[in-house]
Amino acid sequence: MADGIFYVCAAIIAIAAIIISRKIKANQKRKKLEQKLTSQWGRIPADDYRDTDMKAISGFFRELIHNGAGTFFIDDITWNDLDMDRVFRRINNTQSTVGEEILYSMLRRPAFDERELKERDRLIEYFRKNPAERLELQKILAGLGKRRNTQVYGYFFGEPVTFRYRRYILQAVALLLSPLLMIADVTAGFVAVVGLFVFNMTVYYKSRREYEIYLDSLGYMADMVRCSRKIAAAGIPGIKEYAGRLEDLSGRMRSFSINSFYQLFYQTGDYTFLEPLKSMFLLELIAFGRLLETIYEHRQALRGIYETVGFLDSMISAASYRESLDFWTVPELNACGGAGPVSLSFRDACHPLIENAVPNSLDTVRPVLITGSNASGKSTFLKTTAINAILAQTIYTCVAREYRSCYFRVFTSMALKDDLEGNTSYYVAEINSLKRIMDNLDGQVPVLSVIDEVLRGTNTIERIAASTEILRHFAGGNCILIAATHDIELAEILKNLYDNYHFTERYEGDEIKFEYKLLPGKSRTHNAIKLLSVMGYPDHIVKNAEDRAEKFLEEGRWHALQARQGKVRVMQK
Repeated sequence: MADGIFYVCAAIIAIAAIIISRKIKANQKRKKLEQKLTSQWGRIPADDYRDTDMKAISGFFRELIHNGAGTFFIDDITWNDLDMDRVFRRINNTQSTVGEEILYSMLRRPAFDERELKERDRLIEYFRKNPAERLELQKILAGLGKRRNTQVYGYFFGEPVTFRYRRYILQAVALLLSPLLMIADVTAGFVAVVGLFVFNMTVYYKSRREYEIYLDSLGYMADMVRCSRKIAAAGIPGIKEYAGRLEDLSGRMRSFSINSFYQLFYQTGDYTFLEPLKSMFLLELIAFGRLLETIYEHRQALRGIYETVGFLDSMISAASYRESLDFWTVPELNACGGAGPVSLSFRDACHPLIENAVPNSLDTVRPVLITGSNASGKSTFLKTTAINAILAQTIYTCVAREYRSCYFRVFTSMALKDDLEGNTSYYVAEINSLKRIMDNLDGQVPVLSVIDEVLRGTNTIERIAASTEILRHFAGGNCILIAATHDIELAEILKNLYDNYHFTERYEGDEIKFEYKLLPGKSRTHNAIKLLSVMGYPDHIVKNAEDRAEKFLEEGRWHALQARQGKVRVMQK
């Protein structure tokens, strides 16, 4: 009797020790997560990206556009010109895959509705000013986590995957009932049990290969539904509307399908005695089939969960981004389509990727032509303007002290390249890029167009002639165009249509110091020849080049070179 009591007590103590140990580990894990989230808040994200990650992150956006989202989006040329992948990574402090996929999609689909943007601002400020509630939500989202390349969004589009799982239910029932045959005939019953056991095991391992490719995405889908239920139950005051939506959407899902899949695939790894049961009775196959059926039955509800959970995560990320900036402003945006002049005004705007960037300001209702020396800041200013216009209509945050403008559709033509595979020259790429912008000038929403070096891919005479007419066409369209050029002639030709600005530099000995400040008027300086001297080119090359340039400016024509007298050096083969 005493021995029995001893063993019972020992068992109770052992079980209590296991429970306490697990609770201690869970508390340690929770504290570690809280410390990590707190340390990352308001800082530049340190997430690592593999070469394939951005392709995976952009997948939902591309599926959305491919399936006819029907809204304006930032096209690939503009996105790449502005290096928006890097801008996305600078903002991305999300905790989940769905969060970063929704954030990416948001940055590529500017909003044109004030109520939508103000709601984003409300959430961003709520998360910024309520750290306890934000941290609680971040912990739930961190439990969902990031598993890139899961392609969960694939279940929202396209044709459903067929997986006939009901036959596996019949096989499982047959194996379960087969021992009853032994009542009538022991041998027949034994053969039936062994035969069905071998058959089920064979089917299990063969069929498993068919669905293994779906396991990661389905597992993440199940986790997403569980995450949505936790958010709905968290009682966070600032997101009641979203919590109610998640509660409604997740409530439409059959709990048995989600829970059985979750338990069989994720909760039985430590219990090896359950593995033979799962394979004998095909439990994983049945759970997988039921979950797949549930997903396709409720794909719209799942997409709603996906977008709502991702949206909340992206808004926390935008709040962290605001907190990480030295200064920022909420933009003042107006619908200008035909109701008034198209306008753009900002004070002390900075490029979001440049540390200690020099701020610049602009206030215009006319197109702008910017001249200036090489490396003086023209391209950076163009990118600063376009990126802030995109941020204004996505995360409702500008890296500036003041920002006012119309709602814009943003297009750029900047970092073009020859397409050797497509047999497309640089010049052809340029005119195609400009044509796509021209084709969008007649829309109701005005265009903000940023062009760096108009038609740089052709000769001077044709470039200036064609550029003049193209820029005149833009000046009469529903847009604000900001163009940078080295052709000073364009500033004079277009002075009645364009506001002229420039960037300049100063010289300190053999060094060139750039101010990176936008100044009114056209450029009066040139530094291309001066840079030859700075880089150590022979003095006679620099001096002759300067004299030749001055003579052209005086006379308006170039003089032919005279042939050299004396020996002519011939290259040996």
